[in-house]
Amino acid sequence: MTQFCPIFIFAPGVLAGAERVVLTGINALFEEGIAPKIIIIKESRAPQYADEFIKLLNPKISCNVFVTTTPLDFSLGKKIKNSIEQESRSAVIHTHGFKALFYSYMIFSPHPLIHTHHGNTGHTLKVRIYEHLATKLMKKCRHVIAVSENMKNELLIILKPYNRISIVENMLSLKNASEIRKKRNICKKNNSIIQLVFIGRLSPEKGLMPFLHYFNSFKDKNKFRLDVLGDGPELKEIKNFIASNDLKHLITLNGFIIDPTEFLINSDLLVMPSLKEGLPMTLIEAVSVGLPVLANNVGAVSTLVKNNFNGILIDHSSEASWHNAFSLTLDNINEWRANSIILSKDTEVKYSSEAWAKKTIKIYQKVL
Repeated sequence: MTQFCPIFIFAPGVLAGAERVVLTGINALFEEGIAPKIIIIKESRAPQYADEFIKLLNPKISCNVFVTTTPLDFSLGKKIKNSIEQESRSAVIHTHGFKALFYSYMIFSPHPLIHTHHGNTGHTLKVRIYEHLATKLMKKCRHVIAVSENMKNELLIILKPYNRISIVENMLSLKNASEIRKKRNICKKNNSIIQLVFIGRLSPEKGLMPFLHYFNSFKDKNKFRLDVLGDGPELKEIKNFIASNDLKHLITLNGFIIDPTEFLINSDLLVMPSLKEGLPMTLIEAVSVGLPVLANNVGAVSTLVKNNFNGILIDHSSEASWHNAFSLTLDNINEWRANSIILSKDTEVKYSSEAWAKKTIKIYQKVL
């Protein structure tokens, strides 16, 4: 094991992109001969998120858990600082998310602070305020990691004159991408029905409600089926919309699914109507297994989806643009499937957890 120690600080929420990046990243560092530690901030108002995260954590990883009873607990800083000071090796503090960044800044640790920025997706005033404060705090970091070229360029403008920003793309968390790809190749497809899948949090920034309106008004919607994987604050509204528009025979709500392998194998397309994104791990997974994608052209989505090659990129989300995407799907789905297989193997290599770990280790070494 190396003579330095990355100390991750993280406040888990619903198991989504950032949570999976941290879980997969810590394992990848461990496999590269690094012995990281993690400090988990467990919020008493929703302790299940931290509990679920800890269950998935590699038991070989050193983990300290601190419970907070308020949105910003100023007493927590001292506990985190004491935990960090117990590490005898040279340490790098690596944060994901605003709360982790906030607590790491307030302890005034002599160890270099690195922050991974996953993108601003706030849809409430409170979250937007947090994101604004995070922008201020990032300027105090020794280094900032962006998950895409687009995000780096945005940060260079927002944080100017701060420029200590590197790109480390999110990684593929699936361990069985090649196996899923093979099963997709042998899986018989019923071309008369196109199976769509949405995987994500049911919240405004993911754009599912506008998508459902566009889907409902499409004249040939009966040629599609939609599986929805996820949970969130819009669930009740989505259920009511499906019921009031008699869509139960076309749309299935599956709840949160921790392992979406079955759906990646049996679906024809991933739909990603997000209004804001960074570099979604679900998108990386879909492209790595050869699944075509219909998506709004936001964040770094265009780095993986080539318009009318392995799906459709929608520049300006509207009823007309989504109806056009549905029509193109009916005409081109077989071609997109073939093209998606072409892209899948290179995607699996480029976004491997090993590649993520090597890039991240170089940044650690640079700041020490």
